[in-house]
Amino acid sequence: DTSMALNFTRDKYMSMINTLRTDTLTVTKFSETNIEGKINVEESKLLYLSIPYDKGWTVTVNGYITEPTIASNGMMALLLTKGNNEIKLNFAHKYISKGVILSIASFACLLGLSFFYNKR
Repeated sequence: DTSMALNFTRDKYMSMINTLRTDTLTVTKFSETNIEGKINVEESKLLYLSIPYDKGWTVTVNGYITEPTIASNGMMALLLTKGNNEIKLNFAHKYISKGVILSIASFACLLGLSFFYNKR
């Protein structure tokens, strides 16, 4: 419908932007594995995060560990209660410690085999 495009003005555009700016997460700390922020919502609602859902994420809302909801296309969403909410997301690779141990053991086996092969 082209009538909407013809009636679209700067004021309508700014009104739409201001509507989208309400209830947004203010990020206070950001790194690859740690995100922290605050948000004030006027009613209980879902906060959509454009972060893919993965079991490695630990999510804390207002100091309580929370299981994120899987939103559209596999992204995360968090259920927030009315008022101020403090959100912390931490990511830890699930099998990183086992991977490091296996890598060290494999390297030790490789060194041992090369030592015995050169000794022979």
